[in-house]
Amino acid sequence: MWKTLWNEARIAAAQDDFESAAELFTRSLFEAQRSQQAGVPEFDNFLKERNEFYRAYSKKSKNAGQTIQNMEALPRSPNTNLAGNDDFTIWKLCSQCGKSLKFCGCRSLLKYESKPPAQIEPGDMIAKKYQIVRDLGVGGMAVVYLVRDASDRLFAMKILNSSFVEESEASERFEREARVIRKMRHPRIISVFDFGRTSDGRSFYVMEFVEGESLLSLLEREVRLNAADTCKVGLQICDAMAHAHNLGIIHRDLKPSNIILLSGDKENPEVKIVDFGIAKLNQSWDQIESRLTQEGQILGSPAYMSPEQCLGDEIDHRSDIYSIGCVMYQLLCGTPPFWAEHSLALLYKQVNEEPPSAIPLQQEAISAKLEKIVLKTLQKDPNERYQSMLAMESDLLECVP
Repeated sequence: MWKTLWNEARIAAAQDDFESAAELFTRSLFEAQRSQQAGVPEFDNFLKERNEFYRAYSKKSKNAGQTIQNMEALPRSPNTNLAGNDDFTIWKLCSQCGKSLKFCGCRSLLKYESKPPAQIEPGDMIAKKYQIVRDLGVGGMAVVYLVRDASDRLFAMKILNSSFVEESEASERFEREARVIRKMRHPRIISVFDFGRTSDGRSFYVMEFVEGESLLSLLEREVRLNAADTCKVGLQICDAMAHAHNLGIIHRDLKPSNIILLSGDKENPEVKIVDFGIAKLNQSWDQIESRLTQEGQILGSPAYMSPEQCLGDEIDHRSDIYSIGCVMYQLLCGTPPFWAEHSLALLYKQVNEEPPSAIPLQQEAISAKLEKIVLKTLQKDPNERYQSMLAMESDLLECVP
C-alpha cells in the first residue's frame, strides 16, 4: 500500500501537482510506519526521494513550507480533521451525528468558522505603544506580528482574530493563555510581558521574540534525530515542564509544532515551549476551567494525547509525560507511535494498543536504556509511567554521551 502511494506521489510530482504529491508522500510515510515497513531497504530510498521533492517544491512555491506543515502536523487523509496548526486544538462534536462540527451538517457552523483578521499594516500602532513591523504567522484563532516599542526593542504580539471578538469562550481562552504564561518564568518557556485589547476590541498579548524553527519543521527536513540529540531535546522539555507542573500547570498539547528550537546548532539545540492555550490548571485561581471544558469538547492533538485525555477523564501532570514520550518516539523514529486515517480510530489506538518497538524503526541503533525510557512514558496506566518530570530527566541524563 505505501509503495502504491509512493508511486502515485511520483506521478503527481511529474505532473507538477505539488500539493497532491506532498499529500501522497505524507500518506505513504505513515502507511509504511503503520504496516511496520519503515525498516526495509526501499524505505531509505523513499525518504531520500521525499526530501528531494520537498527541496524542489520549496524552491517553486513560497507557501510550500506552510502546506507541508499543515499536512504533517498529524498523519491524516484528505478527508479527516485530526489536528491542524490552530493556536489550540479543540474538537466540538455534534451530539446528533458524532462528527466534528466543522464537517457536521446538523447545525449552522458559522460561529465556528475563522474569518480573516482585520487588516493591520506595518507601521500601525497598537495600544499607542507597539508599532507593527510585519506579520510572523497566521493561525486558526490569531495572528502573530513582529512589533517594536518606543525603545526599539522587538517583541512578538499575538492578536485574536476579529471573527472571535464576539465569542466569549475564545476570548476567555486567549486571555487565560496570557495569564498562564505570565505566571511562569523559565528560560525554556516563552515569556509574556504585556496584554490588553486593540481599538476594535480584540485581545492581544506581547511575548518575547525568538528566532528559530519548530521541531515539526526540523522533522520535515531531517525525518528523525539521532539518539543524543533526542535526549538533549527531551531533557530541556522535562526541565521546563517540571517548572510548569510545580506551579500546577499542565500543558495538555505538547507536540512538535509547539516546541521551538532556537539554536541553529543541531549539536546543542535550545528549546522553547510555546502555546499554552489549552493548559489545565490544578489550582483554584483558574475559575473558568470548568466552564470552558464542557461535555462534547475534546481538547488536544490526538497523536500526542494520553489515553486518559482521549477518554475525557481527569488528567494530571502524567498526561504531559505521555505526550513527551510521543514526541521523543517521533524524534527517534520519524513518526508518532500511533497512526490512523480517522481521528476516532487514532483515539482508540492511544487507549488500547501498545506502541511498536522503537529499535526496528531507528536506523541508528539506540540504547536499550533510551528505548526503555520512551516506552515507560507511553504506558497506558499513569501509575506505570514516570511520576514526575524530574524522575524522567534523571534517567535521560544517563543516556547523554
